[in-house]
Amino acid sequence: MDADVIFIGEIRDDETAKIACQAAQSGQLVLATMHANDSVSGALRLIDLGLDRHSIANSLRGVLAQTLVRKLCTECRVAYTPGSLELANCGMTGHEGELYRGPEPSLFQCVHCDGRGFLRRTGLYELLEINSGIRELLESHASPTAIASRAQESGALKLYEEGKALVRQGIISAEELQRVLGAE
Repeated sequence: MDADVIFIGEIRDDETAKIACQAAQSGQLVLATMHANDSVSGALRLIDLGLDRHSIANSLRGVLAQTLVRKLCTECRVAYTPGSLELANCGMTGHEGELYRGPEPSLFQCVHCDGRGFLRRTGLYELLEINSGIRELLESHASPTAIASRAQESGALKLYEEGKALVRQGIISAEELQRVLGAE
């Protein structure tokens, strides 16, 4: 009896990529991990591993990129008004109001986070749904930028956009967003 779902711990080489693609084309749901900076690079990484674009376009259903960021401790986070340079560095020009950051190191030790300023982590996610438009772009050798633009037109949020929303909500700091993803 064949498996309906196959999980591959990580696609690192061309042989594993080809096996995953063949299984997906035969009707099995294949879930796999791989290293990539975002969802578009994840799809294009398969090309780097030797798969042809037609096979990728017809076997992929979606690519989910994720990364973890440290959450600010709600008991000791500090509200501040960011400067225009800081807002520009994290792609939030036009933002009005306060943001939050961790406390300055001092003698005060928060009992909730043991003075770290952070408590737990949360994820940032970016889903590239392989619809007909994305499928056409993959097959036609389109640039990563063109694929990302089409995905955003379909409503997909980039990792950085999701991160900026968490900064605005005071869940993470602008410094944490830049530490994990760099400048926008």
